[in-house]
Amino acid sequence: MVLSRSFLPINFLIFSLLSCSNPFDTRNAETPLSGTNNFRNLSEQEDILHNLINSFKEKKSKFYTEVFDSSLVFRPSETANTPFFENWTLTEEDNFVNRFFSDGETLNSTLNLDTLNVEYQNFSTETAQIKFEYEINFEHFYGSQDSINTFKGYSEFSIKRKNDVWKVVDWLDRPTLSAKETWTNLKFIVLNNEADR
Repeated sequence: MVLSRSFLPINFLIFSLLSCSNPFDTRNAETPLSGTNNFRNLSEQEDILHNLINSFKEKKSKFYTEVFDSSLVFRPSETANTPFFENWTLTEEDNFVNRFFSDGETLNSTLNLDTLNVEYQNFSTETAQIKFEYEINFEHFYGSQDSINTFKGYSEFSIKRKNDVWKVVDWLDRPTLSAKETWTNLKFIVLNNEADR
């Protein structure tokens, strides 16, 4: 009886080892809970819109700005104060998104960027164009009331691949038939701190 008890732990160990496919195999690392997993390295054209959409959801200005080349040319919609955008560079784009994502009114609200009717057109292995309609929604909370702000339009991104990374070098923004205010208007409002449009 004493002898059989001493074999019990050994039997359990043998049974445990036999039931595993490979007990010495390392497990895969768990995915971190950080939001940065939702962003891609811009090696594919589709990564540009993917990162823009997720930068809005997570309010991560770094990933928004990274889709644009340092030589960015922005051609604004005629629905806004066009002279304001005459010398628009990546610096102004960065100022816009940093202010927008960290503004008190948007900080506690939900931001959404939706893209529709996306078309990709390749001109060469290094240049392409992305055409798409968009809708930007965010909710403002004023005490017990809230209001939804919507900006709609049509954009064309001319993109270029450098060092296996796609970046936007030229951005044309236009209104659609149903749009009163576009992404251009949003930039103007945010950088001019206008409460009313």
